[in-house]
Amino acid sequence: MKEYLKAVLFSSWGGLLFTGIICGTGLFVGEWLYEEPSPFFLWIPSWWFCFALFVVIFAASCMCCRGKDGARAAKINAVVAFLGSLLTGRYLVELILWRSLSDDPGIQYVTLLPWSLYAFILFGMIFVYSAVVLLIPSRKKR
Repeated sequence: MKEYLKAVLFSSWGGLLFTGIICGTGLFVGEWLYEEPSPFFLWIPSWWFCFALFVVIFAASCMCCRGKDGARAAKINAVVAFLGSLLTGRYLVELILWRSLSDDPGIQYVTLLPWSLYAFILFGMIFVYSAVVLLIPSRKKR
């Protein structure tokens, strides 16, 4: 369980930093600074939802580190990471369709690839690792 916690804490911390930078630029500048179209979910920019989901994953993992139930944190992390994967995956599909239907020759991304792809990868890693921890019974030392 300790390896799981280290991996999830590291991944969620990376997600917090990444989405925090995106939220900070959006908050202080007041507009979307990147070349891709700005994503919205429930009339709110999607990066706020991603930031909140990473906060929940990080908080659940920190609570587990403080001696709380590790299985409960893994369940919370699996559900939240699945929701994050759905959110960012939906936006990735929209972005792929937008780029395929657009006459624009291509976008030069500030972050090399769309920001939602990075968030999708982080949510996917956390989900898969949480599912593996939940589904495979732990081997107890005799």
